[in-house]
Amino acid sequence: SQVIPLLDIPQPPMGCTSYNIPCPRCDKPGRRKGHLNINLKKNVFNCPRCSSARDRFGGGVLDFYSYFAGVPR
Repeated sequence: SQVIPLLDIPQPPMGCTSYNIPCPRCDKPGRRKGHLNINLKKNVFNCPRCSSARDRFGGGVLDFYSYFAGVPR
């Protein structure tokens, strides 16, 4: 929850511990609802739509920040 304000992504609704945003890998640009789930309680993110056994799009807070900030982990 402390990393999200640093990034250019939708903010969580007040009081939510988990919410979805548009996935940068599988959702079309401009889409309001998305498949990328951010769980603030567990500090993880995951997109079940574009993740496969070999190419998982998800992880912890460091993976999340590095992807959206465009910096190496």
